[in-house]
Amino acid sequence: MEVDEDMESDEDMEGDETTFERAARSLCYGDYKKPPQKGEPKLGVVQFVDDKTIKQPRYKRTLKGIMRAEWTYETASEKGRKREAFLNRCVKKFRRYYYYPKGFTKGEANSVVREHLRRTMKQSMFTMKKNASKEVEEALKKGENKKRHHFKPHFLEEDAWIGCCDYWETDGHEKMSKINT
Repeated sequence: MEVDEDMESDEDMEGDETTFERAARSLCYGDYKKPPQKGEPKLGVVQFVDDKTIKQPRYKRTLKGIMRAEWTYETASEKGRKREAFLNRCVKKFRRYYYYPKGFTKGEANSVVREHLRRTMKQSMFTMKKNASKEVEEALKKGENKKRHHFKPHFLEEDAWIGCCDYWETDGHEKMSKINT
């Protein structure tokens, strides 16, 4: 076996730290913004797992794309009927894309999609807050005085992001965060 004389040995590389930055991620919205035209069949049949979540990743991404598009300033803090109205708008738009499986009434299937959306929304809020808080910590280490609202995810509108940040600073959210930790 030949040895390459120009190759650095492990000793030569000591102290060198190789870092790999995350590649820019494209955001896949599934079939969002590509609904079937009037008179054409829908894009497929939704499958549910344990009657409480959507199985197909592409359909999940479509629902998430709809959720992000419908998100407004008030969405993060809405409760009760306003929150249900938001969820119902998203479910109604989702129905334009896909058929529901046989054996489910429209109401039952809507309920499964709504519950899946509720969990997706909660997880998205947690992830966005965690990522923004991490960015704030890193900025503080660099001596920059930045707040969460400076680190808006590219998929949310500005007012929707400000609404999330305002919600996270409310007393109600602070109490719930302390209880859940």
